[in-house]
Amino acid sequence: MRVSTLTTLLLSLTSQTLAQFTVEALSFGHLDSISPDIEARFIPGWTLAGADTFQPPVLSDRIILTPPTPGNKRGGLWTTHPLTYSEWEVKAEFRASGQERGSGNMQIWLSKDTVPMEKFSSVYTVDRFDGLVLQIDQYGGMGGSIRGFLSDGSVSFKNHHNVDGLAFGHCDYAYRNLGRMSKVTLKQDHGGFHVLVDDRTCFSSSEVSFGMCSFKPCVLFVANRYAI
Repeated sequence: MRVSTLTTLLLSLTSQTLAQFTVEALSFGHLDSISPDIEARFIPGWTLAGADTFQPPVLSDRIILTPPTPGNKRGGLWTTHPLTYSEWEVKAEFRASGQERGSGNMQIWLSKDTVPMEKFSSVYTVDRFDGLVLQIDQYGGMGGSIRGFLSDGSVSFKNHHNVDGLAFGHCDYAYRNLGRMSKVTLKQDHGGFHVLVDDRTCFSSSEVSFGMCSFKPCVLFVANRYAI
């Protein structure tokens, strides 16, 4: 019996300029309920969809991108408003559970366009894109891994001979069956770009900048491909 990853996802974005404040149009799950209309699966400021006929369930306090049954599903959501702040912080909380090792992946994208979301692509299946993808999966056989990839649109990832070698930062993180939420933070400030896991540095770079996302519009996109 295959037990798929059950993903609980909450996400909020905070502007780091001057006084910190939550950007409501790019956040969900930080208030009382994710959706004002759960039956309609409506999330203000976001588009939610699944591959084929799958519709990711929306609960009062979570979104399930890969349900226990049926397995082998793909779901994702993306912002309908661009990210336009020079300094910002994105926090995504998720939970992955299941009796088997997941073979899929979860991604957080900052993309100039909607190319990655058209087929719920992973870093291995996307063609060309302009932006960043943070991939969470079982790479390396260490129980879990978080890796960052950058692209300026000049490289076809799905046709590249060594996609894993394109990562500019990574850390090991065993995220399955923790019995709690895992928190991933993407942060852009005057010191550069940072990725934190459970409030600890995963990797960072002073040479990478997504101030104003370096382009407009900049779309935030979160997706799951099968069980992670």
